[in-house]
Amino acid sequence: MVLVPPLTGSDTRYLRIVVRNVGNAPTTITNYSLHGFRGFRGRFRKSEFNSHRTAVITRYVGKQCPTKLDVGEEVNVMVEQDSKFDQWLKEGLWVGVHHSFGHGAQLVRIFEGGKKAKAKDQQSTSTDR
Repeated sequence: MVLVPPLTGSDTRYLRIVVRNVGNAPTTITNYSLHGFRGFRGRFRKSEFNSHRTAVITRYVGKQCPTKLDVGEEVNVMVEQDSKFDQWLKEGLWVGVHHSFGHGAQLVRIFEGGKKAKAKDQQSTSTDR
């Protein structure tokens, strides 16, 4: 995503994260993270604990964590992309949303331009649990 007019005076790109509470009880978003996976375990058993690359997102535009979400509510945050983020995106990148009812992060693959960031890994996940 590119903001118009730009916040910083240049055409900086942003990752937009949209989180919606589709459960039947309120929850609290505690933080956001980025993950990269490789190898056999990472390819088939994705969790925040077996990623080869992990980063906690601390600077973003939007409602700051912790954020309470009632049933049906959603929150939008935007993370500024830098050169490291672009490199990670080429290798395959997942965003993790940590919340009070979760047993670890809910992971979702980041797509770039309507296509998966890495064509080699065709596996997808669902966050509606």
